[in-house]
Amino acid sequence: MSGFVGKFGDKRRAVALARLEEEMVSQSSMVVRRLGRGRGGEISYHRALSAAEVTAAEIVECLSGRAGKTPGFLIHAAVAIEADEETVLGLVDAANTAGLSIS
Repeated sequence: MSGFVGKFGDKRRAVALARLEEEMVSQSSMVVRRLGRGRGGEISYHRALSAAEVTAAEIVECLSGRAGKTPGFLIHAAVAIEADEETVLGLVDAANTAGLSIS
């Protein structure tokens, strides 16, 4: 979690995103509903991810600083979110660390 401390404009948001990373690694999944382990966790993750202060660049920065310790985070992903319902639609594109598209 240390890579997330002081990031994203809010301590609670940083904690939620650090938990999300831990769940993605432990469950080998990127399905937010599953990662949340219940409706409350799912909502917490969606709120954190949809905050204006949370940018893809800052998420990549936090995760890349842990790349040697966190297997599976060697890609940069783009996720589509439905604007009205704010639901995650799915992966749009991703690139590995060599910059090759894997979409």
